[in-house]
Amino acid sequence: MASISKAVTFAQNLAGVIRVSLVGQSMGGLNALIWANSNLSLVNSVVTLISVVDLWDVHQTDPGYGSAIDAAYGGAYSEASMGTARNPMTMADAGLFSSSVPLQMWYGTSDALCRPQFATRFASRMPNVDPRPVAGGHELATIGRVDPNAVAAFALSHRRIP
Repeated sequence: MASISKAVTFAQNLAGVIRVSLVGQSMGGLNALIWANSNLSLVNSVVTLISVVDLWDVHQTDPGYGSAIDAAYGGAYSEASMGTARNPMTMADAGLFSSSVPLQMWYGTSDALCRPQFATRFASRMPNVDPRPVAGGHELATIGRVDPNAVAAFALSHRRIP
């Protein structure tokens, strides 16, 4: 999260902007969602690409990623104690996301890591979301199928200038 804060501060200083649009892929999408929700006054919109929206599901279904998630969260990720602050699905289920940040969410229709049923469930619980299925799994080729013009149009249509 500190890296996102630093990048936003850099953009603010360099371009003189106050609000930014965040784009994140996979775990970067998860972090963009959480950061945006904690910094509402600084964010115009968020675009996620094949993003992790259910951290607990990824933790439980993929041992390699489960270990990496444990390491990232101090040695052992606990859904019970961390979910409402670190797992977008848990946050959405609890109604903890603000409706003030528009979200465009691109998800792979055959993604075995960030499964599409969780993306659609997440989208159904989120205010102000534009879910976008794209053919493919959790791989760069799937991101290559994302329509960059749709991403740009979404970000521009939600630009707020103070």
